[in-house]
Amino acid sequence: MRILQHTSYTVLLMILLILGSTDLQGQKINDITVNSSNVCAGNEIIISFEVRNGGNNQFTRSTQYTIEFGTGVGNNNDNFLARGVQLLFTADNAPDPFNNASAIITKSFLIPDDTPAGNIYVFRISSQNPNAGGSKKEVSDTFEVFAKPATPSASSNTPICSRGTLMLFANSSETNISYNWTGPNGFNRTNEQNPTINNATAAMSGDYSVSITSTTTECVSSTATISVFIEDENKWNGSVDNDWNNPGNWDCGRIPDLNENVRISGTGIPNYPVLNSGSAGQSKNIILESMASLEVLDNALEISGIISNNGTFNASNGTIEMKGNSFQTIPNNTFLNNRIKNLTINNLSDVSLSGDLEITGILNVENGNLNSAGFLKLISDATQTALIDGNGTGEIIGNVTIQRYIDPAFGYKYISSPFNNSTVGDLESYVNLDASFPLFYEYDENRQDLDGNDATGWSAYTTRSGSLNPGQGYAINMGTSSSAATIEISGIVNNSDYNRRLSNNNGTYTKGFHLVGNPYPSPIDWNATSGWNRTGIDDAIYLFSADNSDQFTGTYSSYVNDISSSGTNSGIIASMQGFFVHVTSTTGGNLGMTNSVRINDFNNHEFIKASASTTPLIRIAAGFENEQLNDPMVIYFDSYASLDFEAELDALKLMNTNKNVPNLYSISANKQKLLSINAISDPVKKNYQKIPLGLSTEKAGDIIFSLKNFDNISENFNVFLIDQERQTSINLKKRDYKVSVGKGQFNTRFFLAFSPLDNISSEEIIEPPFTLMSNQQKINIKMNLLQHENGTIRISAIDGKLIELVPVRANQEITIDGIKSNGVYLVSFTSGNQQYSKKVIVRK
Repeated sequence: MRILQHTSYTVLLMILLILGSTDLQGQKINDITVNSSNVCAGNEIIISFEVRNGGNNQFTRSTQYTIEFGTGVGNNNDNFLARGVQLLFTADNAPDPFNNASAIITKSFLIPDDTPAGNIYVFRISSQNPNAGGSKKEVSDTFEVFAKPATPSASSNTPICSRGTLMLFANSSETNISYNWTGPNGFNRTNEQNPTINNATAAMSGDYSVSITSTTTECVSSTATISVFIEDENKWNGSVDNDWNNPGNWDCGRIPDLNENVRISGTGIPNYPVLNSGSAGQSKNIILESMASLEVLDNALEISGIISNNGTFNASNGTIEMKGNSFQTIPNNTFLNNRIKNLTINNLSDVSLSGDLEITGILNVENGNLNSAGFLKLISDATQTALIDGNGTGEIIGNVTIQRYIDPAFGYKYISSPFNNSTVGDLESYVNLDASFPLFYEYDENRQDLDGNDATGWSAYTTRSGSLNPGQGYAINMGTSSSAATIEISGIVNNSDYNRRLSNNNGTYTKGFHLVGNPYPSPIDWNATSGWNRTGIDDAIYLFSADNSDQFTGTYSSYVNDISSSGTNSGIIASMQGFFVHVTSTTGGNLGMTNSVRINDFNNHEFIKASASTTPLIRIAAGFENEQLNDPMVIYFDSYASLDFEAELDALKLMNTNKNVPNLYSISANKQKLLSINAISDPVKKNYQKIPLGLSTEKAGDIIFSLKNFDNISENFNVFLIDQERQTSINLKKRDYKVSVGKGQFNTRFFLAFSPLDNISSEEIIEPPFTLMSNQQKINIKMNLLQHENGTIRISAIDGKLIELVPVRANQEITIDGIKSNGVYLVSFTSGNQQYSKKVIVRK
């Protein structure tokens, strides 16, 4: 008795050694060994036996042997009942020739599936060249064959979607059995009838096989094989509605994520997806078949894989975020009209464009780089101007085309370049660079003529190869068309820090002003809490608006401390916009900025932008009668302000170039600064403090003063305009004031005063330029002028004879004691166009 191994089975064999003939010639078969234990129908067993030659027999490898399988007991060949299964073979492993020699021959034999169990079986082995005495020599062991278990049935829950649970099912009528499953990627489950695989992937698709093993006989059944398909796409079916975020619209019963491919078929779909409400959509690869459609509307779609579109992909009012971990491409003609609203790059392995793409909203290169390949365009129209978010850490590689919508495109516009490689020639489609009268200018604060005299800062700049320097402003004359126009230029966008040293040479005409510009492809915030370096620079900015009838003239407005002189400006400076700043000191200043000053602002994208303020302010305007335009200025109240010029609170006055618009301004107490915005402390309510106004005109005419805004102030507060020359005051809350003036500058005639009373006389509110304090023998005069005011006192007799002429200023006190006789005398004050006279009696 011997216990032997075959594959994974252990079999017990009863081996009977039957001795063969001892003839000296031929071959004798000895020692059959069955290398198996319990023999199972349908299984293969190994048979070994010895072949020994007689003395004179010549044996070769071509000698054929026969193994027969059947029933029979002992060494009686007549009892052998063959099962009709034979194995014919040659002794390929024996020596050739061998005389008086032996060889061990080993062969496998397959027990037929239909072999009845419970019988005793033997093998009969014969040689083509047997020894004398017979053609067959049975030398056999006996063994029992056990039945092969019936093949189990097998099934699964597929097809299923990736990341679902794969469920395998097996069933058998056999008892006392165990199950064994095998499948792709080394899948192997033993002693488990119905295994499951969580988070199944498409790579797990393939053939799965199951067999059963009898725990009694250890016989193994044939395998049952099933094909399993795990879908790597979540297909849109639209069976409920068109909502992307409704799980019922997806074959997989769930909303796709970044690890799942999406397919939208072009046929048989009742509702095509719209990504509108709810969370942002996600997809790995996204595939739109022919005739399919997808719309992203006021929402975002994140894509981590490829885009394959043969249908209609509409993101004109949506956001696309490229969010892969490997390199991604946006193919040509991916989106409807090659236009989307917003694009976000969030891929450290970079993204590239392979065709035209227009963006109407925000481009944010948050992580990784975007290779534009020259295909990218930022759109500007009457609604808004596209921008590049300055908060991203990535870069845009390659040229970008940027548009700038201008309405109307009439006259001069102050512009700047958002690129680091732009030239004047890039603008020749919009301005005649060869015009006899130059139409494109740069500004030089220290410009002088050929004789070394101060000159205006404007210098013609029409050389096509001339650089448009980042952060520098330029003036372009767009011509006489009142229609809108769109400037479009291309280059490498600025995305770095900007710094420029500015001088103040106190020129006669330039007065320390510089024309600078927004260097970025996005708006910047003048009020940003970080990112600015404005050492030695006033806090005000100044913007230009072209006239609507004369292409060479216009008006200026200002902005400081969240206050706009015109009410049309804010601290948001649009992309490609030029503006003036003023250097505070003659030692110069520094203007620097970083990406921190950039913002994403669409509320007001035009060159002149609206502003709203909660600060108490009064906006007064002066304009010629029957002219459409006027010139506003602002007085606002700040508890920290004074009557002096303060660079962080006040804005200077840049004179308008349109002669049909007067210049209205306030005058500071110190240094006679002309102010378009003047911050003062809360007025003293009962002393009628006067705020001096100035008016400058380039022609004579009737001027109308009006109160345009009375914001965030108590209704009990009244604003009076004082005309010192006419010794009259008008409550501007009740009506405008009209007065005729000539060409010139009027800096001592007009004042503002404030009062809680709305009905007071001019005598109460108007303080005369001087007060007489006569002691009947002398004339004592106390001047009531402002600190910067001056003039002349004239003492004359009633007949006009001049007695004395004295220059005076501010609050000066003088005494006239040279009068020799009694009488009535006339004391007169003159200052510019202002005159005031009063009689006095002298008794000696």
